[in-house]
Amino acid sequence: MSNRGNDEAAPPLWGLVLAGGESRRMGLDKGQLAYAGEPQAIRTWRMLDSICARAFVSVRPGQTDAEPYSQLPYIVDEDRTARGPAAGLMAAWERFEAAAWLVLATDMPFVDTAILRELMGERDPGAIATAFRGRDGKPEPLCAIWEPSAHDALLSRALTGRRSLRGLLEESRIRCVEPPDASKLASVNTPEDHDRVRAALDGENVPQGR
Repeated sequence: MSNRGNDEAAPPLWGLVLAGGESRRMGLDKGQLAYAGEPQAIRTWRMLDSICARAFVSVRPGQTDAEPYSQLPYIVDEDRTARGPAAGLMAAWERFEAAAWLVLATDMPFVDTAILRELMGERDPGAIATAFRGRDGKPEPLCAIWEPSAHDALLSRALTGRRSLRGLLEESRIRCVEPPDASKLASVNTPEDHDRVRAALDGENVPQGR
């Protein structure tokens, strides 16, 4: 399906890997976890860079000197207004205010270029975001296209302590897309998840949901 709205007027679409989480349940930096012999932060960045005009990795200040982030183009999240993924988006707009961002969390290793191209084909620049609908029926904010028009609403919510990207999606005009395979949106949160995903990517298993 073709893009909604006027393609010529659409903001440029750049990629943003969200890798700045604390990974408390995992106990390890999720972007450093290897799948198919490559750290997930690099795998995700390569994928976004191949389909977007530019791509960056969103990191915390303490990650900048660590591998693999030191070898990737990164944007440091130093904003204390927002927290979590919202802070990564805010930092990206601080650097490049006119860009729309195709964001992908670094803990979603089953996402591939095919499903991202599906999302890009459904993009509606007139909405604040285009997002897949998750298995729970709610929009998935961490594999989504965020338009620059979302910035002010995100900042307003953050200033009042409301930092949930999903909450913003649920309260706003968005384009919500049914994914061709919802299991690809599964995330890795624990060492057990990591073991299962490594086996799946080696062809020994299939993705299970969250």
